Amino acid sequence: MEHLHNFNGVPIWIICVLILYINLTSAADPECIGSTSPLGMQSGNITAEQITYSSLRTDLKKEYSRYDCCQGATFAAWCPATQTIGEWIEVSFEEPTILSSIKIQKPLGSNTKWPTELDILIEEAQSSPGNLTDSGETIKLVPSNGDETLTLQNPVAVRRVRLVIANFTEEPCFRFEINGCPVKDPDPPEVPDLPDLEFTYNSPDDLQLKCSFGTTFSYGVQYDVTWEDNGKILSQKLLPNTEVSDILHFTSTVLDLISKIKCTVKACNKNDCPTLFGTKKASNIFRPEIQIKNGTSLTVREGGEESFVVITSNVPPVVYCRAQSLDDDCTVFVQLRSNEQNPVLCKNGHDITQVVFPEEGGETKSCTVTVTSDNWDKDIHVPVKAAMDGIIDGMKTVTVTLTTKVENVAMITNVKSVQSTKL
Repeated sequence: MEHLHNFNGVPIWIICVLILYINLTSAADPECIGSTSPLGMQSGNITAEQITYSSLRTDLKKEYSRYDCCQGATFAAWCPATQTIGEWIEVSFEEPTILSSIKIQKPLGSNTKWPTELDILIEEAQSSPGNLTDSGETIKLVPSNGDETLTLQNPVAVRRVRLVIANFTEEPCFRFEINGCPVKDPDPPEVPDLPDLEFTYNSPDDLQLKCSFGTTFSYGVQYDVTWEDNGKILSQKLLPNTEVSDILHFTSTVLDLISKIKCTVKACNKNDCPTLFGTKKASNIFRPEIQIKNGTSLTVREGGEESFVVITSNVPPVVYCRAQSLDDDCTVFVQLRSNEQNPVLCKNGHDITQVVFPEEGGETKSCTVTVTSDNWDKDIHVPVKAAMDGIIDGMKTVTVTLTTKVENVAMITNVKSVQSTKL
């Protein structure tokens, strides 16, 4: 390689290999991989709160699952309440932890009550919090041995380890220890699901919004939840590690007609809270409004059946009234009006209405629906049909606008529309 130049006597290609080797070993954290350090089942560093199970035999205690536990006792181990494949016991960690090996020990006081096969499920540190997956590892136990140790071929960073009964002899009972070490400078976790808001109305002075962002909590993860209305912070808190939702309690006086409330959520590893967080995720926006339930378009045919614009309110009328500083029994209504695009014109210049609202007194270009304490949370069906104009004018698109009004004050920010196509 005559074209290569030396750097202080060392060929350039050798320098590149050394740099690559340094980067790889740093990422793998060799001081941790393969560690046989007990993580605390025997010592008690793993607390009782971190140990959970599918069931437990009534005459036993959770502490009996610890490795080398209860010397001098007649019998000690974790045994499920039912002798069934699929029963499990698991350990959750305070922080992301490298799982290197698992040591299984027979029950104290028995040589026959023993699992012969255990499957290992894990919640990986890089996975969505609460997400448990099959590790692909199985512990096969020889009944004649007192201890069995499974060393993982590919040590992995985890938040949780679950041991699942896959086969057993007389009864699946055992004690155990988990070996490994904490991950150095772990990345923060991400919020599992996009936050979603759910509104509950109890009374004008008792309104609730629930912000949900997961279905299963992870022991080593906490969530910071911030509630905002148009950028103004209403509440901010770091939730306990067992919670994956938060509820905002407020009164109707907090809302106004331009309110836009949302929650934003970010996650942190329990030991890194509240300084190091993952990506922030924002929920949908809640605001007092009349909502269109049947999408953004509908079709009516001249001479055909009428169709319906389906609307509903997400708050009762008293909320709109108080937002305008009016009496609780003020009138709230929705005005629907059809607006033709490129209307057909008569010779006198007047446009020919294409879509109308059938009412008792005839067909009109607009109609009004009152929102009451009885119908606000129900689907309100407003009939709409194609006008019989006797003109062959082909397909026409009409915009039906919905404007919410409190008394006679229009909520300009709450105008909705649906496209109605006349055939």
